[in-house]
Amino acid sequence: MKIQLNKSNGSMAHHGPRVWMPSRGSAPQQHELQRDVLRFTEARPARRRSESGMATVLFIALLAIMLVLVMVESRSIIRLHQEVKLLEKQQIKRLNSPATNAVSTVTTP
Repeated sequence: MKIQLNKSNGSMAHHGPRVWMPSRGSAPQQHELQRDVLRFTEARPARRRSESGMATVLFIALLAIMLVLVMVESRSIIRLHQEVKLLEKQQIKRLNSPATNAVSTVTTP
């Protein structure tokens, strides 16, 4: 809460969130003070809304970045799994083939 001293006539006006208390000044001074207070209180919620909106945008952007990273990692894991399968097939084929320096015996009937 703020209490502001009116410099023209020495009266005090109380400024709180959306509260205005009249001073002892003349009617035009009271009207100007009320207008200034209303401008001040109307600007604060708009700023909070914009800050809240910016936080929401940043949160969604971070969420999107995380989603992209997860998708890239999952594709890498799928590729790695395919490569491991291919290596396994190659090793099975290599181990099941006959030895290269073995002597083959051919029997004739």
